[in-house]
Amino acid sequence: MKTQIGIILLLILVNTDELFARIDTSQIYVVSEKVGETIDSLEKSKYRLFPYYSTEKFKSAQFFQVNDSLIVLKTTMKDGSVEEREITQEEISMIRLILGHKKERLEYKKSKKSRADRKGTVKGIVFSIGVVFTTISFVVIINDLKGQLE
Repeated sequence: MKTQIGIILLLILVNTDELFARIDTSQIYVVSEKVGETIDSLEKSKYRLFPYYSTEKFKSAQFFQVNDSLIVLKTTMKDGSVEEREITQEEISMIRLILGHKKERLEYKKSKKSRADRKGTVKGIVFSIGVVFTTISFVVIINDLKGQLE
């Protein structure tokens, strides 16, 4: 039993070292010009990104393109610790959608349109947000089905 646990821990460590080595040779991946190369804590809060990280502990994050199919999110916490996790293309797409929809909402608040024009804009934004949540639901369902099939 101890041997099996030792082997599992060794495999985890080897894979972690491999991930760190791949990041060292990768390039920064800019998910959106709106946030640039580094997403800071204010942008995390403003756009409600990375819900799996506490806003109080979060300092900054960067995406790294390791190869054609692998993007890694490197997150620095306020205490100096660094966390890394692989990001799927679906997550990148969702982040881009979130950043795009936030821009629409900010532009709507700044505009001085007539009441009739604003109603049409609100309906468009509500529809767009509905599409985002529907897409998120499909991604979650697909991931659950993949897990059940494995």
